[in-house]
Amino acid sequence: MAGSAVEDRTIAAADEVGIVEENELTRFERADEYMQLLDDLLVRRADGPSSAPSRSEAILAGLAAILDEYQEQSYLLDPYLERMVTPPIEVLQAHIRGLESLDADVVVRLSRLVYLYTKIRGYKAITNFFPHEVADLAPTLTYLEKLADPDQAAVGRDGEASVLNTCWELRYVLLLWLSLVCMIPFDLRQFDARSGDLGVLGLAGSGAMPTANRIEHVGRSFLSSPGKERDAAAVMLGRLFQRQDVQDAQFEDFAAFCSATLVSKPSAFLATGVLQALCEVVKTNDPAFVSGRLHSIQAVLDLYDDPDRRDLAGNGLVVKNQTKLTCRLGLKLLRPRKRRRFIHVRTLGASNDTASANDEADEDDDEDDVPDLIDQYISKLIESLQHKDTVVRYSAAKGLARLCERLPRPFIAQVTDAIVSLFHINIPDLYEGANDLNAVSECTWQGACMALAEQARRGLLFASSLGEVLEWVGKALLFDVRRGAHSVGANVRDSACYVVWALARAHDAEAIRPHALLLARKLVAVATLDRDVSIRRAASAAFQECVGRLDLFPHGIDVIRITDFYAVSVRKSAFLRCAVEVAEFDEYRSFLVDHLICVTIAHWDAAMRRLGAQAIARIVGIDVEKLGAPIVGRLRTLCSAKDSVIQHGAILTLAEIGAICASRDDASTHEALAALLLSTIDDLAASRLKRTATAQVLEASCRLVASAFDLFARTMTEPKHFSKADSWTTVVYLSLQDPDETVHGAASLAVRNASKGWKAFSVAQQQSNALVLGSYDYTRHADRFETALDHLMAIVDVKNAKTPASRYSSNVESRRNAYIALVRAIESVEGQCESAIMVTLLSGLEDYSTDQRGDVGSWIRLACLSGLSRLLSLFRGRHRRDSTTIAERDEYVTLELYDQVVGGIMKQTVERIDHVREVAGGCLLQLWNDERSATERQSWWRMKGGQVVKEAFIDQDGSMIDFKNANKLFPQAVKLLLIPRYRGQVLLGLLTSVGSKSDLGHRTILSSLIAFFSNPSSPSLLVEGEGEAYTLYDLFEDLALLLKRSLTKNNIVVPALELLRGIVEGGLLEEALEHVDTEGTRKWETILTTLQRTSTHALSTLKSHQRINASILFSFSLLPPSLAPCFAPHHRLGTVILDRHLKTFLSVPYPTIRARAAEYLYTLLNVHDLLPIAEEDEDEGEGKGAEEVEGVLTETRWATASTATYTLAAEVVVRELKRLLLPTAEEAVAP
Repeated sequence: MAGSAVEDRTIAAADEVGIVEENELTRFERADEYMQLLDDLLVRRADGPSSAPSRSEAILAGLAAILDEYQEQSYLLDPYLERMVTPPIEVLQAHIRGLESLDADVVVRLSRLVYLYTKIRGYKAITNFFPHEVADLAPTLTYLEKLADPDQAAVGRDGEASVLNTCWELRYVLLLWLSLVCMIPFDLRQFDARSGDLGVLGLAGSGAMPTANRIEHVGRSFLSSPGKERDAAAVMLGRLFQRQDVQDAQFEDFAAFCSATLVSKPSAFLATGVLQALCEVVKTNDPAFVSGRLHSIQAVLDLYDDPDRRDLAGNGLVVKNQTKLTCRLGLKLLRPRKRRRFIHVRTLGASNDTASANDEADEDDDEDDVPDLIDQYISKLIESLQHKDTVVRYSAAKGLARLCERLPRPFIAQVTDAIVSLFHINIPDLYEGANDLNAVSECTWQGACMALAEQARRGLLFASSLGEVLEWVGKALLFDVRRGAHSVGANVRDSACYVVWALARAHDAEAIRPHALLLARKLVAVATLDRDVSIRRAASAAFQECVGRLDLFPHGIDVIRITDFYAVSVRKSAFLRCAVEVAEFDEYRSFLVDHLICVTIAHWDAAMRRLGAQAIARIVGIDVEKLGAPIVGRLRTLCSAKDSVIQHGAILTLAEIGAICASRDDASTHEALAALLLSTIDDLAASRLKRTATAQVLEASCRLVASAFDLFARTMTEPKHFSKADSWTTVVYLSLQDPDETVHGAASLAVRNASKGWKAFSVAQQQSNALVLGSYDYTRHADRFETALDHLMAIVDVKNAKTPASRYSSNVESRRNAYIALVRAIESVEGQCESAIMVTLLSGLEDYSTDQRGDVGSWIRLACLSGLSRLLSLFRGRHRRDSTTIAERDEYVTLELYDQVVGGIMKQTVERIDHVREVAGGCLLQLWNDERSATERQSWWRMKGGQVVKEAFIDQDGSMIDFKNANKLFPQAVKLLLIPRYRGQVLLGLLTSVGSKSDLGHRTILSSLIAFFSNPSSPSLLVEGEGEAYTLYDLFEDLALLLKRSLTKNNIVVPALELLRGIVEGGLLEEALEHVDTEGTRKWETILTTLQRTSTHALSTLKSHQRINASILFSFSLLPPSLAPCFAPHHRLGTVILDRHLKTFLSVPYPTIRARAAEYLYTLLNVHDLLPIAEEDEDEGEGKGAEEVEGVLTETRWATASTATYTLAAEVVVRELKRLLLPTAEEAVAP
């Protein structure tokens, strides 16, 4: 059920995504807001440097956020582009020309804004709105030169150079601008003579480099940039060399520069920039220019063919641009040709599409004008189809298709054959119709598919080759090869869908008709049963395109309605709804079943096998009589497979078929199918299963057993079809021995008596059998209910653990499973139980078992918390529904038991383990919510102090406090001490946390208590109608009573003493003593004396070092307050500690404790200034006594001295401290 819940949440999330995707934008809805922000940004440029830039940055961020919304639909911005682009670019233009001086931050922000435009809409659309006046050339070029050359003077005022030089967006925008300005229709040499008149702009004198050379130099300097400047520089150089006056004078030098640079500096960034620039040059120039300079360009391209120069051949960007350059060279060498294109025209009333051809002229198939270099280029492109990077393969695929558009028809057929031949690489033929694809390269197959798709888009796949092409495309649609721990082939399947989509758009329906049915079946299988959502969507789109343009697929419109884009987006929906509904059509059913059996239930992913099994079962449910027996027969054969994956899928599918058939009312079919399933179980119980079965196979086998018995239960007949009487028990026992808890859960569906032979079971069997007993349907087996409950309670009955007949389990997992099973059993009979079950669960909250794994008892406490909460909710719901009387209510939960349960839950809310606190807090607040929502008529026992619970754990916004966060929880949780009824349990929980090995006690709990009692308003919060405020004295009194009752429990005494000592040392006691009267002083002295006497009870007989140490340190901590003026004149507590116990403390037989006691006493005496210091003009008796005490405490080797030595030292310390600290007899009786 947990898995189902997760899948349901996934479906809901996907539905939300679908809603968002459907809400597409239709216009620039925020245009007015955007223009207002843009105006604000431009106005603020005049604020000056003194104004804070934070507002301008916020405006820019707001503009960017609005633009990002239109990243996928950027064309909606087109009507507004001029108003958006012109203002910021005009400001930059004025700044570059020197007409307006701007701060560096303003320039940077405007540059970033213009870059955002190019990112959203593309640089080609944005540069159309750039100014291209002649006057812009010189200042723009000069500005870029200074940005490109760090040795030149900085651009802008002092201190702003670094800001501009680090702004790559500024360089990118200026390069794009220069690419436009350099196209002015004037000879650039005319600007060389005027350069001397532009000194004010920073230009060189008349002897400077020619303008064209300067532009080229700037472009070269940015070709090695790793950022967007490289792209803009390539565009600018392409535009520059489009000029006739520059081509003749400079291109050969530029080509030589490219070759020399790549040879001497094989940088990936520089190589990418050079190739990008050459691509732009070839793209923007006419064929005559390329033909005349082919040798120079080809020389750069051939550098990578040299084995000594192939160090950059593995770089994806370099190879991509090399591939692009190869394609563009080929395009320039070939002339365009006329092609006959098919255009699908839907005629109203016609049954099929009609294809009209562009018959202006026959196809041009002249082969004489194809240069020899084209073969070389095509070979390189086909080689690039096998590259490891997708971008390279896609570039090669597009390049091949573009070249083929200019090739004669026979040449196109040869290229197609060459592409198809890529599918044959590394494929041995096993037998006719089957291939082994394990050694196939997915890169090669994807490249081939993309190349075929690009060919198909342009109508370049001919009917004569479609048969072979579609055969391989069909295999690519199902290409899913396991490599290691996962499979590869998603990109291959996606490209194969692209091929089919492209075929539908540009080819004649008659050419595809012979292959239509098989193609439709495979597309449906991929669209509904593929593992990846993107592939399912791609196949759905391809199917829809074929139906809309070709009208060849059977039931096309109906299938589209079932397998639309959103329906196949969720895997569970695609498998269990779409595939099953499509299978109702006979044309698709057999293929889907074959695909599910041969591919899906044999998939490496167990989740796919589970969904495949459920899908087959639902398809069988369409027609059980017709489909049941053949499919079950095929699956039974697969159950004996040596591959555990195939075996698991087949067994699981049989189990699902049994479950789906059990829900139908056909007794004859049930009995026949059950016989087949049980005979399969008989085969599974053979020795082969004992040797090779995995946890998944065992789980599926147990589910098969459960399904078979469920079928027989519905037919009211006995299962008599086993050839071996114990076949199913063999399967179950094998499952019970497996350590996987999932297998145990499956076994619980098949087992009927888990308590038999309990002592003979292994630990794993005990764990699983305990869980099994909670999975019975006791409404049908009422006679076993009491027996099962008795057995489960006996498993956790620690009181009788040592009796001979005890079934108590020392295994934590077994006890935990028993508690879980108790709750499930009660739930199965809708809450019919006695209060003994609640008492048993309540006892589980006291389980603090530990082993090498830590506090494993927390597993039991968690199970009991969940169980108590569920049962209380169950009883409360039954009480509301049936209006039970008070007497009937008390049969389940008395008031006393209810309060014990609430107290036990509260105790766990202050546990040291975060997860236990979280679960306990959730249970407590669930009870509080249930009580709050109940009416008087639905009255039930109510927890005391509900308002305190609300104040402690409910935030002001109504949300629950984070119970995992100890720093936030404990300052609130200590408020539970205000509830007298549950105070004892809360104190025990706090002491348990204090006694943990972590620093939770002193770091969090102690500080929370000190803050609680230090705040006068906190203890004064009264629980309505119950007692008085809870004070520090009440806490000491409660702890004294708790210590008296738990003298033999070190796990309570030690943390209690540590907590008391922490409170005393924290100054809280001293503060309380300052505000009490004489009667209060007497009460405090009495309780402190009681605590001190209890802490040192039988100290000499104790063996626990922690207990002894805690007792000594607590007694020592009481010395300063016991000697305080408020206790004068008697000082009975101080007298008791010094006279009766101090010698014992310093003489205990444990060296480390003696040394620690002496050290703590010395620190205490000095920190609290308890020893007098003699003045020079006074009697030195007391001063010498103090010096003697300090000398003995510090100089005695308490850990290693002999008994006589440390005993004597202890006597000296006691004698001198009594003399110095305790009053004389005369002082004691003084008024």
